[in-house]
Amino acid sequence: MKTKFIFLSVTFLSYFGTGIQLIVSSYLAYSLTDSIKAVGILLVLVTVTEAVFNYLSGRFSDRLSRTHICMAGFIIRAFASLMIPIALLRDSQEIILVIFVANFITALGDAIFVPANNALSLELSGKVDRRSFSAQFERVIQLGMLLSASVGMLLADWVGVAYILIANIGIYAFGAMAILKVQENRGKTYAKEQENTEATSFLSFVRNAPTSVMVPDKFGLGILFGQYHVIVVVSNILIVPAILSLPDGTLTKLGFAEALASIGIVTGTFLFKWLSERFKIIKLCIISYLACTGILCLIPFGNYPWIASMVLLNACAFGLARVSVRKKVYEHLENQEAGTFFGFFNALGLIVGALISLGVSWIADSSGIGNGYFVLFISITFASCLGYQLVRQGPDKRLQRKPA
Repeated sequence: MKTKFIFLSVTFLSYFGTGIQLIVSSYLAYSLTDSIKAVGILLVLVTVTEAVFNYLSGRFSDRLSRTHICMAGFIIRAFASLMIPIALLRDSQEIILVIFVANFITALGDAIFVPANNALSLELSGKVDRRSFSAQFERVIQLGMLLSASVGMLLADWVGVAYILIANIGIYAFGAMAILKVQENRGKTYAKEQENTEATSFLSFVRNAPTSVMVPDKFGLGILFGQYHVIVVVSNILIVPAILSLPDGTLTKLGFAEALASIGIVTGTFLFKWLSERFKIIKLCIISYLACTGILCLIPFGNYPWIASMVLLNACAFGLARVSVRKKVYEHLENQEAGTFFGFFNALGLIVGALISLGVSWIADSSGIGNGYFVLFISITFASCLGYQLVRQGPDKRLQRKPA
């Protein structure tokens, strides 16, 4: 219990710290350029960086110490958090460039941390309480991200963005120390994988992913798991201008909307236990994803109270979808392939999210935010249907056949 509590606390701190940096950077990019495209380019830079390094980190997290990999991710992000406040306090003329470089480094730290963190969650979930632990893990992730946005926006109005990012360094430093208290439990499998790593060349080790991750049902689950990034990236681009473009739009109101989203996420994760006993988890996941993006399409058609209520409902559906797909992944995945799975499909989701966000930001600038949300809805509908069909198809027996 102590190990799980420390792990969940460290996970919260990681997503809380990264969320503060990203939302503050998005605000700075938008306020300095007055363009959605600047926010889109910033988020594309972040997502592409994470996509490039996610798979590599995932492969290594199946071989090396996952807690040490997580610690490295914390240290790298602490360094990045120091760059923007220094530039702001010195009134640097290259503040935009500094914002982009700092977020590139932060994305690198995220890419190192996330696959190892997800693999640790599977390792610590055990065989008995995976339903409850998957809900707890997803809850702290989403609460970390959404509370960071609400707290970040409120404090940006009150004390200034430079001091928020300075405090963020302390969050990362504490996380780097606390993660070492988490005890890994991979036993003989871990020892065997370490021996294999020593006997394998670097290039073949990175290139040769376990074929079991690529079978149809796991690939379908990977699509459903990875499309989370598409929703997050695109919605982060659009929610800032959707609220700030209102006549009475302020950072405080943006922060309040993010706080409502936190309530929605928690509600969705608690609803999962009740709904999963009455419906198939995979169908629950698909319906929740479609409801989530469908509700987003309604955001531009009202005033601030309307937007806030849509954010609340969207977050509830999103939380339910995430817990559902994570529970399904835990049921299908082996511990020794967890890092590779999470790394690969995080990377795939991030790449697709980056490509879609480029188109969405261009559409939102030229023809309105509502059309941008509609493109997101069509994309998620297609990916959800594809993932569902692959999961229904089941594993490819030819890949799993034992040699004679």
